Amino acid sequence: MKTFIALSIASLFFLGCSSKESKQEMAGDSSGAYDESKGPESTARDPVTDVEVVTDSAWKTYWKTNWYFFDSEENLNKFKANPTAYVTEDGMIKPSRDPVTGAEVRRSSEWKAMYKGNWYYFESEAGMKKFQANPSAYVK
Repeated sequence: MKTFIALSIASLFFLGCSSKESKQEMAGDSSGAYDESKGPESTARDPVTDVEVVTDSAWKTYWKTNWYFFDSEENLNKFKANPTAYVTEDGMIKPSRDPVTGAEVRRSSEWKAMYKGNWYYFESEAGMKKFQANPSAYVK
């Protein structure tokens, strides 16, 4: 009887150790994909600033079945306050809109300007300069 119990416990232990935990889909880049197999040096996109960040970042959060990684605690807090300002319901990073032309632009655009505490992104230097000359004409 002792042998049977010992074998039963050993079987449960080995079966439990060999089971694979289900992995949650992880996101953070513009495609919504995060490849966990690449290890801690994998990268994703910060949905607030659209910059590339490493996925072992101290600033991360899980929202609607996806992981998101951030460049700073400030970006993490902005995202937590209003996730749908930065990502779609299916986890894709929302592009920003150039306030001058209305075109979609990435938040990593080299042309950006701050106005009343908010960043605005542009598809060209000319659009950025036009905005800077009279921001109130473009922001309501």
